[in-house]
Amino acid sequence: MYLEMANILVSVVIPCYNQGHFALRAIQSVLDQGLDECEIILIDDGSQDDTGELLGSITDSRLRYHYQPNQGLAAARNKGLHLAKGEFIVFLDADDELAPSFFAKTLPVLRSNSEWAGVYTLSVYIDPDEKILPGPVVGRIVPPDQLYSELLQGGFLPIMAAVVKRKAVLSIRGFESSLSGTADWDYWLRLAKENLLVGIPEPLAYYRVYPGSMSTNAELMNRDRLQVLKKHFGTPDDHPSSWSDQKRVAYAMGYRANALALMEQGNFFQAYSWVRKALLIKPEIFTRLDTYYELACCRQSKGQRGRAELLDFAQSELDVLGVLEVIERSDAGENFKRQAASRAYQALGSLADVSGEWALARKYFSRSVFFMPTIILEPGFLRRYFKLFLGKRVVERLRKGILSG
Repeated sequence: MYLEMANILVSVVIPCYNQGHFALRAIQSVLDQGLDECEIILIDDGSQDDTGELLGSITDSRLRYHYQPNQGLAAARNKGLHLAKGEFIVFLDADDELAPSFFAKTLPVLRSNSEWAGVYTLSVYIDPDEKILPGPVVGRIVPPDQLYSELLQGGFLPIMAAVVKRKAVLSIRGFESSLSGTADWDYWLRLAKENLLVGIPEPLAYYRVYPGSMSTNAELMNRDRLQVLKKHFGTPDDHPSSWSDQKRVAYAMGYRANALALMEQGNFFQAYSWVRKALLIKPEIFTRLDTYYELACCRQSKGQRGRAELLDFAQSELDVLGVLEVIERSDAGENFKRQAASRAYQALGSLADVSGEWALARKYFSRSVFFMPTIILEPGFLRRYFKLFLGKRVVERLRKGILSG
């Protein structure tokens, strides 16, 4: 039974719908923090499984259980926010977890500067059995005054990897209940626009991925992403030439995200329509290297994405060439098309290099130079290009010579 505490420092809200088996792990990850001035508010959002029964086995006085008819994730979080009494708040989804040192490392930072409304961290992917997956670290750290502009390009902060002042969350009225897949992005945009949030460059939270999770539903995520864009920047009905640069960036990157989500599921016909829309708004995103890294790895699952050694390069090349063909058929200028092709092959070459496929990397880098010869003058490119053409044996001999010397 929950006992009223005089001073609650942190409220952890855990919304749960038919995930009692994961919720037990989420709760334990909070209890393992060793923080007495903490309350855990589990919102059972109309679960039809054994969630209530499972949670009945927890006797810790810091746990509060609230049942409500199913209203959705955002509404469940808002109910938890309404019930919370802590100075700080953490929203921890039932299928995610906190690292044991999460509070020990975030709370001192947040309390050290009164101007900061919250602290966020990096995360790592885990599978259903709590095994850390070897994919990329989730999230990125940016200066507080640049966070909002970075978020315009898409949501990259998992909701559980942050502790925020409750009064700051109340000031933006919590979560938009009409959103499902992108409620987090909308929340971060509103929070970062009015507040300063500081990042800790260390993975202190665990993001669970598994088939059927909300983030794997491309149709839902794409629909909600468009809803967020309209809410924050207005409809895309008028001509992009009249838009602010913020609106152009947000919509173009949103369309890119929609395309990549569909490509991940093999739906390239619909994906290309989003590529064409992004091209009309801000074609520059197709001369960005990260666009082609994302594209080359789009068929990999979240927990494996970016692992070059697991790529099927024949398939990745086809996926990249498909987008280049869309660009080639557009009204973009010839110089732009060549830049796009050069960056595309540069991305493929870099991935092939990392995977140890040097012959393939040489082929891709040569194509990159063919389309944009000036790229050879870029220091990072030239160094890699030179290494690839020396060959593994020569490079290894040079390394041994340097070490022995």
